[in-house]
Amino acid sequence: MSRGVAIHAATTALWLLLQQGGVSSLLTGIVFGFLLLVVLRDLLGVRDYVRRVLGFFKFCWVFGRELVLANFTLARAVLFRPVREIRADFLSLPVAGLSPLEIYLLAQCITLTPGTTTVEVAGDGSELVLHAFDASDPQAVRDGIDRTLRAAILEFTR
Repeated sequence: MSRGVAIHAATTALWLLLQQGGVSSLLTGIVFGFLLLVVLRDLLGVRDYVRRVLGFFKFCWVFGRELVLANFTLARAVLFRPVREIRADFLSLPVAGLSPLEIYLLAQCITLTPGTTTVEVAGDGSELVLHAFDASDPQAVRDGIDRTLRAAILEFTR
């Protein structure tokens, strides 16, 4: 990964030197440098760097989408569902096998999306305790988190 960072930084610096520019030239250099790495990833040996950077942007997209969807879902439930139909509850989410950074990112993303909050991380790091606004189907809540947030985090951390 450090090889990819070094080549990316060098191409960006070279672009800045050639353009003698400011912030817009810096951003252009970053983009063109990355596009060069994408095209030449096998030749330069930076396949992992490219994969992780693209995975990070995918994570940002997935998190943004989940944030917007959670807001709409929560607003619809609060405005249009009878209170007796909403089953708020605590549930556990197994996170065994994730690194401390991955657990931290997942816990923060869960907390930032409306309707769910990370209450506790187990002392041994094997599970998160969550509070869900609507946990009428706890397994569906777990599966949704695994399918979206966990999968997106793992794409750029591994």
